[in-house]
Amino acid sequence: MTDEIKNRMFDPFFTTKGTKGTGLGMSISYGIITRHGGEIVVQSKPGFGTKIKLRLPISVNHVNEVVESKHNDKLKFDSLNVLVVDDSKEMCDSLSELFTDEGQRVLSVDNGAEAVKLLKENSYDLLLCDLVMPDINGKDVVNAINKMKKKTKVGMITGWDYSMEDAEKDGLQVDFIARKPFDLSVLRRNINDLWS
Repeated sequence: MTDEIKNRMFDPFFTTKGTKGTGLGMSISYGIITRHGGEIVVQSKPGFGTKIKLRLPISVNHVNEVVESKHNDKLKFDSLNVLVVDDSKEMCDSLSELFTDEGQRVLSVDNGAEAVKLLKENSYDLLLCDLVMPDINGKDVVNAINKMKKKTKVGMITGWDYSMEDAEKDGLQVDFIARKPFDLSVLRRNINDLWS
């Protein structure tokens, strides 16, 4: 890769993949490794390839420390019907596993067309939908459910600079917007607030 790309590769939202990438993978990796006292060393030369070395400290001491959360990190509800829509399979899998482990009924799909079909056929308590997706994007999905006049609560998940004011300007009825990479305790609080 060029020096310009190498110098920006850990910047949040920097991507060379266009709309196919969020630009968060390397940024998140960098944050995790540095928080653990490690470092990432990158060597790259155009036409020759790239080497990335990860260095993490080794500890011989076992520390089992329980840290209490300042906030209630659990959802107040069981058995919510949740539809997760994101063109990233990893994001779908992560959110599905998280909410299923907490007692919710979760279905996830990786495209907007399938989401609209499911929303027409079924009822959901909560829709968590990515904003930027190919073909039928998050705005299209939210527009579709708004026209259906269902009682589904809507959370938009995005790594882009998109606010509740932007959603309002676009004529979308959205209950909250969660920014990627999101803090799970904040996401849970956003969901809890929908029914408080």
